[in-house]
Amino acid sequence: MEITIDRGYRTYDIKDTDGTLVGTIRFNPADPGIAGRLDEASKKIETLRGKPVTPENMMALDKAIREQLDYAFGSPVSDVLFGGNSAVAYCDNGRLLLENVLDAIFPIVKADIEAAQKVSAARVEKYTAPYKDSAAGLAPGQEA
Repeated sequence: MEITIDRGYRTYDIKDTDGTLVGTIRFNPADPGIAGRLDEASKKIETLRGKPVTPENMMALDKAIREQLDYAFGSPVSDVLFGGNSAVAYCDNGRLLLENVLDAIFPIVKADIEAAQKVSAARVEKYTAPYKDSAAGLAPGQEA
């Protein structure tokens, strides 16, 4: 027997700037929980970033960032997103790899959450429209 459930997951090919496919990640970009989990994760990461820089701290920071991103996305995305690099590796643009990753993903998440909210609102409107500004469905004596 089999149960099939639409959980909203999408698959994304991740490519380097030169077009090389480095892997594929899968998550539900319309999950509003991602934003909350990312906020929670960023707070945990910030506490680590405030510590003196040592090789051990950098390893711990990288590990924590990876764990927190996997937690936030509900999927093991960090190995693909960072590859063999540290999440705090510097890129050619002078930014951390983590910053480039988040800047690439956030617009997708934001757009998909907004699109999902519009679809949901339209679905609710379909069922509630007949009752808008009317007494339909009200108990005797109730006012709209």
